Amino acid sequence: MNLKTFIILVLVPSLILSQTVETKESAAPPPTEVGFDADFKDLYGEDPTDEDVEDDQAELTELWETHMKDFVAEDMLTFELPGRDSEIFIENIKYTPTKIRGAWFVGHEGENSLDFKVVDPLGKEVYNNKDNKKEGIFYFDTHHQGNFEFRFYNPSFTTTQKVTFVLHCGNATDSLLTSTNIDPLEKKLRTIDKGIRDVHVETKFAAKRLDSHFQKVHSSHRRIYFLHIFESIAILGLTYFQIYYIKRILADKRII
Repeated sequence: MNLKTFIILVLVPSLILSQTVETKESAAPPPTEVGFDADFKDLYGEDPTDEDVEDDQAELTELWETHMKDFVAEDMLTFELPGRDSEIFIENIKYTPTKIRGAWFVGHEGENSLDFKVVDPLGKEVYNNKDNKKEGIFYFDTHHQGNFEFRFYNPSFTTTQKVTFVLHCGNATDSLLTSTNIDPLEKKLRTIDKGIRDVHVETKFAAKRLDSHFQKVHSSHRRIYFLHIFESIAILGLTYFQIYYIKRILADKRII
C-alpha cells in the first residue's frame, strides 16, 4: 500500500469522523439539573408544577363567565367508565332553534384524558375534545330536531374513569320573558330563583372538583408513605447484614 492510498483510506475518514463528533458535541444542549421535581415525576408520573393546571382553569373560568352565565343544569350525573369502554347519552330536541350547553370533567381516579364528542341528528360532530383534556365546556345553537348523542370513551386499558356530566337544552329564561308579558315582581322572583339555581349548580360542580383534588392528594401521600416504609425496611436490613458480617469477621481468629 503506497502513501497516497493510506491517506485516502485511513486519514481522511478519521478526520471527517472527528469533525462530525465535535460538531455534535458543540450543538448538544447543556445538561439539565435534576432535582426533587424530576424525581417526583419519575416516581409517580405527575408534574408537581401547577402552571398548566392554572392556565386551563383560567381558560375554563373565562369560558364559563362568557357563555354559561345563566346556565341551569337540567341533568347532572356522575358515572364510572371502565377502560376501553364507552357511554352514550341521548337528548331529543323537539323545538328549534335551541341552545345546548353543558360541561364535564374526569375525577381523580382518571390519570388519562377522555374522548368526548357531540353528534347531531345528521351524524355530524358539533363538538370534539380534540385537545385531550380532562374537563371541558361545550355550547352551540342547533336548528335540527331529533336525537343528539353525547359520546364518552375511555382510551385507557386498565384505568376506570369517574366522569361528572351536566347538561341543559333550551333557551335562557331572560330571552323568552319580557316586561310586557309578566308582572315586574314575578320577573324579579324569577331572576332570584335563576340566580339561586346558578349558585347551586356551580357550588355542586366546584365541590365535586375539590373532593376529587383532595382524594388525589391523599392518594399521593399514601404512595409516599409506603415508599418511606419500604426505604426504612431496606436500610434496617442492610444495617443488620453489615453488623452480622462484621461480627463474623471479628469472630474468625484464623490468621491468613
